[in-house]
Amino acid sequence: MKDHAACYFIWIKVPLCECSSRLHCLGILLNCQINDPCMHIREKEALVSNLVAGLQLPSDEIRGKILFVLYKLSIQGYASRDGLGANVLQAFCPSLLRLSMEALLKTQRDDVRLNGVAFLMLLAQIGLFGNGHGNDINSLSSDEADHLMQTIEDGLDESPLSVLFAEAIKGPLLSSDSQVQISTLDLIFHYLTCGDAFSKQIQILIEENIVDYVFEILRLSECKDPLVYSCVRVLNLFPCTEQSFRQRLIIGFQTLIPVLRYVAEVPFHPAQTFTLMLIQNCVSDCPGIASTSNIEELALILSRMLERHRDGEIGMIPETFLLVCSIFVALLKFPSSQGASNLAAFLQESLKHAVLACLTISEKDPGQLLQCLYLLKEAYSYSYEACCANTSSNLELRTCIVDICTSHILPWFSMAVNELDEETVMGVFETFHFILIQNPDVQATELAKVLLSSSWFCFSFGCLGLFPAEKMKWRVYLMLSSLVEVLLGNQAGQPIRDAVFSLPSDPIDLLFLLGQKNSHDLDLSSCQAAVLLLLHFSCLHDDW
Repeated sequence: MKDHAACYFIWIKVPLCECSSRLHCLGILLNCQINDPCMHIREKEALVSNLVAGLQLPSDEIRGKILFVLYKLSIQGYASRDGLGANVLQAFCPSLLRLSMEALLKTQRDDVRLNGVAFLMLLAQIGLFGNGHGNDINSLSSDEADHLMQTIEDGLDESPLSVLFAEAIKGPLLSSDSQVQISTLDLIFHYLTCGDAFSKQIQILIEENIVDYVFEILRLSECKDPLVYSCVRVLNLFPCTEQSFRQRLIIGFQTLIPVLRYVAEVPFHPAQTFTLMLIQNCVSDCPGIASTSNIEELALILSRMLERHRDGEIGMIPETFLLVCSIFVALLKFPSSQGASNLAAFLQESLKHAVLACLTISEKDPGQLLQCLYLLKEAYSYSYEACCANTSSNLELRTCIVDICTSHILPWFSMAVNELDEETVMGVFETFHFILIQNPDVQATELAKVLLSSSWFCFSFGCLGLFPAEKMKWRVYLMLSSLVEVLLGNQAGQPIRDAVFSLPSDPIDLLFLLGQKNSHDLDLSSCQAAVLLLLHFSCLHDDW
């Protein structure tokens, strides 16, 4: 092969059977793991030119072997000083891309598909897909190029290579060989992530139903790795802002639930986050997508994930935890959630596990606790839905939430407040306040009593000393007004709310206000009424 590789293939003078034999021999040589076959090829461009021309031959077997040889030449060339570089391959774009895609489109053989997909993936990785799209226009005459650019801008036509690519990968995606499918999915991933994919090309893949093909592979995969991971990784590359993709995502929603059930049982499964992201997009964009049984199944899966995370049985990265909470919140807002008889019970368990898991890492990752508190508030609100607010399951849910607040969050908060940031402190105040301003039932009253028994007035003013911002001051006073109202009733906390913008942060300044006299200053009168109410109420509960 030393001096003759470049002229080894003169297709019009050599019988096809002999061409096949020569390609087979060259393929064996290039597949050797010793030495460096590429260094013995002097006329590399001439060889590539002959190989590209050979892709037009009417033999499936030869085209497959040519693709293998091109792949080996390229992959070895990048590891060799004398190998093929992008500049050599680029000279043959877009013909090289087009002929490779056409070979992939025409074949029914999985070995040819594997070779074609591998070579196209290499071209995508070294950035030649973008060059191919550009050169595809440059290779046309000026009139043809002007017409093509105009029709693309007008939306009347698409980039020919993009359409051909979409058509070429359909056969491999439908292959019965899972390795062919996985390789093709990896090719799509590289095609969309190597910096050469434009929104038009993504739109073409959607319009050519590639998303439907991927969902069908996922449906028939029986949750086998690594097929599951390859599928959900690709699906997450399509933008949810595209209406056409959202429609297909909604159709594929039912396929994602068993996939989540499987990946949720495997610690740190690489497809976990991808699957949760797809489901989160579904439930956020289409509130009517999930049936009652879907909601209960998802709630069970998510609850189990949180339980195993809290017990240390499986780990959960922060992004996964946030997605679990976000999906739970979305499920609670579904109209069909009220018919899910077991949802409240799943929520109780999930909230316990989520809160306890968060409190141990809150200082390292406050975002998880804030998302958990948001879920807690939404769950409390869910329990008050008009149609079933007084059912035993919802009453138990509210009791559970208040118990979580008083038995876990409050003791932790009292001890850790000096180590927390302002956003986390504000988040806890907002959560307690949210529960207090709901219907003043047994649960809200219980929370108010526990807060007061924990010297909440003193604690609140201590937080104002740590975080004297206006928004913190407003939250503290508004919550104190709600505490007064829950226990005294009849809008008893209104004087505090009326003066909230004028009250000082320092309790010493509150006492100073009482000594001021100005009968014409309405703001002063309002503040003094609020101070007197605060003093009266705090003294009643020995908390000042």
